[in-house]
Amino acid sequence: MKNINDLVNTLISHKMFVTIDEKLLLKLKKKKLIAGYRNDGTGSRLMAYVNLVRIAKKLKKNYVFYWDTRADKYSDAWPHNKIASDDISKYLPNIKNIKLYNSNSFKISKPNINEWKFILFKNENKKKVLRECKKILNNVLKNNKTETQRIKNKYEFGLHIRCGGLNATTGRITHITKIHFYKENFNLGKWYPDEMWIEILTKIKKKSIIVSDDYKYVKKNLKPSRNFLFNKYKKNSTELNKFLQDVFLVSRADKVICSIKSGAGLIIMLMSKNQFFTPENYLQINKIYFSFSKIIEEYFYKFNTLSSLLDHNIKYFGSKPIDILTKFKEITKKKL
Repeated sequence: MKNINDLVNTLISHKMFVTIDEKLLLKLKKKKLIAGYRNDGTGSRLMAYVNLVRIAKKLKKNYVFYWDTRADKYSDAWPHNKIASDDISKYLPNIKNIKLYNSNSFKISKPNINEWKFILFKNENKKKVLRECKKILNNVLKNNKTETQRIKNKYEFGLHIRCGGLNATTGRITHITKIHFYKENFNLGKWYPDEMWIEILTKIKKKSIIVSDDYKYVKKNLKPSRNFLFNKYKKNSTELNKFLQDVFLVSRADKVICSIKSGAGLIIMLMSKNQFFTPENYLQINKIYFSFSKIIEEYFYKFNTLSSLLDHNIKYFGSKPIDILTKFKEITKKKL
């Protein structure tokens, strides 16, 4: 995280800082014990945990983080909840004040902390917040019990490519068997087009490492050259162990390229000891990327928010009689 000044600007552009709500803050100040939780993937849970620890320390409160063991496919977070459902303490013994629970049967009382983006107090220095979060995470990761990594070399680049089961506006693509699995999300910044990754892979000539949530997709569609290696796991390695191995491995590279619009991406960023880039940042197309991203995001929410969708349909269908009348008039006009 040597290029921290650039990272702060990138995080701001991706809206990765959230100022804590004043009403929530007042409620937390009245609590002796602050609770935190998330029900989705491991990266987002660890980020919420880091936020919880930092806020609890600032407010001089005790804290507890509820780790969800729910693993069924009817969870809103499927399939990421299944990967994270294992007991995190087995792999990270330094993680403190963890309680296991199952969100299929229980819910966490409010107020609580469940935000995975960086939480700020009003007017807090963003660089200082990043350094505090990095310190908390480093303490959690010490003495970890993940399986010994079979790849020990140092690499010029480490790429974390998120491509499994999602595209720019849809999630759970590989898991849609019935309509209730269908999920619309704006994923740009978490997911990137193949063309961007291919451009990055083409530019990198030195020995580098790739980790991904879908290695088959990367090999088939992105076709990285022989200077790229992939992480290797033991035969019976658990999904949670694989995730932790991936983030440890990729974060050790001299230059890390990874999305930051996900908990996993933010965890990798905090773990990185050297330079960290997002794909658009590495390709130096920031202005173009965010211009198009803003346009796509605007139209995504226009057609996926009830009020704006109704407004659009009323205007769209309301304009059709005018169009029909115009065409009819065109037919009845006399030719010169």
